[in-house]
Amino acid sequence: MKIKLFSLLLLGIISVTSCVSSKKFKSLQEDNANLQKMLDAQKGKLTDCESSKMDLEKSIAKLNSEVGNSKGELTKFQNQVSELEKMNKHCKTCAKAYAL
Repeated sequence: MKIKLFSLLLLGIISVTSCVSSKKFKSLQEDNANLQKMLDAQKGKLTDCESSKMDLEKSIAKLNSEVGNSKGELTKFQNQVSELEKMNKHCKTCAKAYAL
C-alpha cells in the first residue's frame, strides 16, 4: 500500500514539473508565432498566384477562340482566292477565244 501511494505521489510530482524551461518554452512560442506569420504570408501569395493563374487561363481560352476564328476566316479567304483564280483563268480563256 505504501509503495502504491509513493508511486502515485512520485508520478504526480513528475507530471507537475515541466520538462522544458520557461525561457525555452517562451522562445518556442515566439518561433511558432513567427512561423505562423510566415505561413500566413505564403498562403496570401499562393492565393494571389492562383488568382493570376485563373486570369491567365481565361486569357488563353480567349486567345484560342480568336485563333479558331482567324483560322475560319483564313479558310474563307483562301476559298475566295481559289474562286477568283478560277474566274481569272476562265476570263483569260475567254479572252483568247474571242481574240482569235
